[in-house]
Amino acid sequence: EKDGDVAIVNYIAANSDVLKKPATTSKTRLLWHTFDDKAMYRPKETVNIKGYVRKYKMSLNDRKPTISPMKRDRTLFYEVKDPQNVVTATGETTTNAFGAFSFPVNIPESSNLGSSTVWISTLPKDYVPVGKVNNKKNE
Repeated sequence: EKDGDVAIVNYIAANSDVLKKPATTSKTRLLWHTFDDKAMYRPKETVNIKGYVRKYKMSLNDRKPTISPMKRDRTLFYEVKDPQNVVTATGETTTNAFGAFSFPVNIPESSNLGSSTVWISTLPKDYVPVGKVNNKKNE
């Protein structure tokens, strides 16, 4: 709580450089909040992943942050890896007018047990920015 305003953020977000570090450029960063419908799943169950993504921009002139939702129908890409780093699901989803998104992930029967990782991005996994060189050899 500060100056009559209240925000609920998790511990990591509250202590991250994104919110504390002074801006040196006026770059836009993305803030993500994701969650699922229960804490533990078994093979053959469906995980329902939901979340919100916000654009965070710190103005260099007035030092005030601007936080706004992503545009409607923005494509998000996701990849799910099991504890052995085996990709078990990939796909795309879109944001709604509030910057919210959701997608189901079916856990394969053969999935390794343990904690899985979900990677979500506004860019496809194979995205290479202009000026970058892909070092993979042609085979």
